[in-house]
Amino acid sequence: MKYYWLMAFILIFTVGCQPAEKNTFESENQPAAAMQEFRKEEVASVSPQTYEEERKEETAEPDQNQNQDPEPAIEPEPEVAVSTNPAKTPAQTLEWALTQLPEDKRLMFSFYDFATGETLSHNGDRVIFPASMIKTLYLAVFLEEVKHERQSLDAEYILQQRDKYAGSTIVGGMGLLQYEPSGTKVTHAELLSLMVAESDNVATNIITNILGFQHINDRIKEYGLKNTRAHRKMFDLESDRPHNLTTLDDLIQLLILIEEQALFDGPLHEKALDIKRGSSKCRIGRYAPEDVKVANKLGNTATILADMAIIHFPNREPIALAVMIQGKNRHQIDDEANAELMGRLSEHIINYYLQN
Repeated sequence: MKYYWLMAFILIFTVGCQPAEKNTFESENQPAAAMQEFRKEEVASVSPQTYEEERKEETAEPDQNQNQDPEPAIEPEPEVAVSTNPAKTPAQTLEWALTQLPEDKRLMFSFYDFATGETLSHNGDRVIFPASMIKTLYLAVFLEEVKHERQSLDAEYILQQRDKYAGSTIVGGMGLLQYEPSGTKVTHAELLSLMVAESDNVATNIITNILGFQHINDRIKEYGLKNTRAHRKMFDLESDRPHNLTTLDDLIQLLILIEEQALFDGPLHEKALDIKRGSSKCRIGRYAPEDVKVANKLGNTATILADMAIIHFPNREPIALAVMIQGKNRHQIDDEANAELMGRLSEHIINYYLQN
């Protein structure tokens, strides 16, 4: 694909820990009406069961200006405590992480050990807006289509100008394809890699166009993801379609299906892991040693920071881990402070399994 590797090289040294993904939700180029529409996504990330709780929180701390994002918390984010021997069980790590959060943040956590079948969940059944983590679902559905020979990784797609729009909204945020000229040829394999490793939003919308949301939701039911729905393209801010929703427990279930090769096996399984290993390691895997392989996918908005991963060890079965930190009452997230907390959290767990 023309310019792909040059721009990918530049992106590595300019993007860093994926801060630009927040532009998906705070772009200065988006009209005010569109930005107000997106802020509704954050309200939609609350499940019906927890809506009343959210309403009470907002009553306790009313937004003084409904047309503006609330001011960040005045109190600075607490520094993350660093242990000289950071190795804790998942349960100990969860207990520790909860002590590190200020009152205006909420932690969601879900964990699975492939060696023992052990699970651990904290707010893991809470319905959330998945942000870019949903791209792992699209990757799985597409590779399953390749397995059944209904799609090909080698097939070429020709980029069109309309691919750069969702409705009347320009598809911005992360990614390279938004800068490529119409007529650029890109293989399906490249689209999948761009979608996950670079979090390319144009590539994501092309993949969902190929698959169709009806088919994606049919596969969601077959996968047993009880609280997951996929309805909207990336940057589809003006649509009246329902918002994408999931839970961390559902995302862990998806990772289990991928790792246990229940959806596709052999080279396609390795392809999925290789693509996910190309994602930034600024959260889960931030302090992972070189012999621990982290296949992850980030997700974030102005008010959430998240990561999900399959973590492979040199001498034991892998684990699956999903973590999200959410600002209550739509409080904005300090990306670096909370990415550091996720990094330390995963460091504790990784070191525990390396030592036991």
